[in-house]
Amino acid sequence: MPLVVPERIKLLGIVAAYTAPTDTNENICASFAVPPMGPNDALELFEHWDPVNNANVKTPRWRLSGIGGTVLTALPITSMEQWKGHRILQNQGATNSQKIWGSTAGGGGWSSATTEIATPAVETNVATTLVLTMQKATGADSVILVHASVRLLRA
Repeated sequence: MPLVVPERIKLLGIVAAYTAPTDTNENICASFAVPPMGPNDALELFEHWDPVNNANVKTPRWRLSGIGGTVLTALPITSMEQWKGHRILQNQGATNSQKIWGSTAGGGGWSSATTEIATPAVETNVATTLVLTMQKATGADSVILVHASVRLLRA
């Protein structure tokens, strides 16, 4: 039987198997076109990284409005073989007021943390671009974006 997805849930894109460049710049690893959002719409963000397991800092970031846009999350990865993040960015009754929260996993399973990560104030009533970036303290470190996906959840 085919999977039926309600029209209020829309997959904006999936990216798989992207290797971050060998430099210390903040590089775009995935880019998603986000249509205009309503006052209570949300974005569900998922990422899975395969970093080299050492103490050097590797920082994935979700940004709304492109590479120079608002940082939604920036949680450093160190000494892990796998790292995953699952977050919800939701408009809070207005298209220019959001909260983002979620959980992460570093090799051993998902954390139970659901604390608010950020409260951005980005206008979402116009189309924009959501990017997932990677910045490494040591350019020679290998970091692979195994998977990233974004779903738009219409209220």
